[in-house]
Amino acid sequence: MKLRRMSSKKRYASFIAFLALIFSLGAATPAQASTSIVWSHTGGSVPMFWGTRTTGGIQAWIPNSSHFEMRCWVDDQWYYGNYWSNRWFWGQSYATGDWGFEPASFVYYQTYVPHC
Repeated sequence: MKLRRMSSKKRYASFIAFLALIFSLGAATPAQASTSIVWSHTGGSVPMFWGTRTTGGIQAWIPNSSHFEMRCWVDDQWYYGNYWSNRWFWGQSYATGDWGFEPASFVYYQTYVPHC
């Protein structure tokens, strides 16, 4: 039995189908697509606070683009991060493992969470 080579058009079509399969397997699920991240326009990291008052101190510095799991929110002290806001999110940084309060102006791709 003689093997025949695939034409370049068939190889190209097979390659495109293979890529489509790979990308569909690695595509983000809705839960992954809605994951919040932290980002500061002025630096490479954002502060995570012990409480909703800056006088409570910074608990950790979280690198830009790190995933942040929002659990609940409160309105308290006004804070300027990327913009003025008095909303604070309680949650966990995936990068550091720390739990604390993050000013809302640093949290991108915010998801619905209940009031604390």
